[in-house]
Amino acid sequence: WYPIKDRRAVTAFRGALKETGIPKLLDIAFEIRPASDEASLDGSGLVVVNPPYTLEGELKVLLPALHKVLAVRQPSRWSSDWLAGE
Repeated sequence: WYPIKDRRAVTAFRGALKETGIPKLLDIAFEIRPASDEASLDGSGLVVVNPPYTLEGELKVLLPALHKVLAVRQPSRWSSDWLAGE
């Protein structure tokens, strides 16, 4: 799990994970508000190592539904991206 507060720190974290060489890294991010200079939590993320094969498909159903309910301000977003494959 990681907080989304400073987008540059999140980008650096994701880059560092890619460089580890660990296979099958799925990065799931959920942002409830646009980036701001405020000291606030804009969202959170979770990196799953070797996720179950059904997880990516389930997230494509679950995350949009959660986003409709939990988004505070637009633009907000969710994503499910592979940082590393096989």
